[in-house]
Amino acid sequence: MCSTTKTSIQDKGANLRLVLVGQEKVGKSLAANTILGKKEFDSRISSRPLTLSSREVEGVVEGRGVSVLLAAVKLSSPGPHAFLLTLQLRRFTEEEQKGLQTLQTMLSPNISKYTMVPFTYGDRLEDTNVQQLIREYDNLQQLLKNCNGYCHVFNNRQMEDRRQVQRLLDKIDSISEGGHSYYRRTSEILHHRFKTSEKFRKLKKNAKMKQNRKNRTEVLKLSLLFRRRCPTKIKAALKIKAASFSRRWSETKNIFSVGV
Repeated sequence: MCSTTKTSIQDKGANLRLVLVGQEKVGKSLAANTILGKKEFDSRISSRPLTLSSREVEGVVEGRGVSVLLAAVKLSSPGPHAFLLTLQLRRFTEEEQKGLQTLQTMLSPNISKYTMVPFTYGDRLEDTNVQQLIREYDNLQQLLKNCNGYCHVFNNRQMEDRRQVQRLLDKIDSISEGGHSYYRRTSEILHHRFKTSEKFRKLKKNAKMKQNRKNRTEVLKLSLLFRRRCPTKIKAALKIKAASFSRRWSETKNIFSVGV
């Protein structure tokens, strides 16, 4: 369940660095705009899950500096104070269930200590209590338990209501334990993961392009044999090609089954 516990914070006015992550169309941009109190992110354009590129916006929120980053890989050092695993109310997909697990794989199992679950579109709750809604999903209850119960509900239609943002900052202060950011090497780890995955993607693409060029050459040779009406040579060539393709396919699967 959502935690309402607050701790004593010595440096409550310190600047905060926040990273919003989540699946597409859950309202990350809306949440970021609500926090900042102005429209800085275009909510009409949805990002891919755990987007590999990012935009960072800094602002003054309730008298303190806040830096908001949408689902980034390359972060500025030092690392963020909190990760906001954004979910949309009444939508909890299988991919979203794995959101925290993805962050833990990318960074560290300990990241759950610095993760909060903000729910967007709180205005759609109507007469339903968020606690009642959470009780409908066992997996959601487990996710919140792993995040120490930290969650927050945004009413994105009432951006002018700064009390909801102040409550969010109070919870983040509790998470970050008085200004201690999560892991100073977050930036380096994420950037390394991004470079590795990009390198793997390019290698796979180049291998596919080379294979396609080779296949086109072989098809051209076979078509020439057909034009010359050499059935014996065609049959032999097809047999060799089939054996070669089978061998190369097996090698390719072995190479790319490792992943990043």
